[in-house]
Amino acid sequence: MTPTEPLPERVSERAPAGARPEPTPRPERKARPGGGAAWAIRLGQMGITTILLVIAVVRAAGDGVPLALVVSLALVFAGWYVGGLLLGARTRDAALAAWWLAGLSLIWAGTVAVSAEFVWLAFPLWLLAGFVLRLPWAVAFSVAILAVVIAAPILHSGSTSYANVIGPVVGGVFAFGIARGYLELVRDARERRR
Repeated sequence: MTPTEPLPERVSERAPAGARPEPTPRPERKARPGGGAAWAIRLGQMGITTILLVIAVVRAAGDGVPLALVVSLALVFAGWYVGGLLLGARTRDAALAAWWLAGLSLIWAGTVAVSAEFVWLAFPLWLLAGFVLRLPWAVAFSVAILAVVIAAPILHSGSTSYANVIGPVVGGVFAFGIARGYLELVRDARERRR
């Protein structure tokens, strides 16, 4: 309360014995678009991305990439990512979201060019592709991300392993499936409400 606001009036009358006081009306809350589930999904994605970003930074620094460079790249990625989340909370512009994802993927490609350890961040990109892009574009985007993930170890060390291929394929399908499955559940819920 600011000093210029009038103080609330005091009630001098007491309620009769045994009577319950009138509940104070609460101000109406605006429902968030997508509800609490959408917010939980967003927090979960942010948590996964943060953990994978830390793993990538630690592993890249452990491989001898200068720490200042690794941290700088991580901060650029994180800044663009968080900026997109904040913007996404204010607008539902699908084209803007697609351009944001394109920018994030270019930043990611730059990080992978410096260290193959940044392939860990492909998982959040696959999740985002499933949420942000229409199905044909999301599939094409996901395949392109997978190609970079598979090529990165070869380009950095000259070799790869089955684990470097099978792991990302399974992770990519899983992440993409989670995102698309969630969207289908949201569509079903909307249809039931009609």
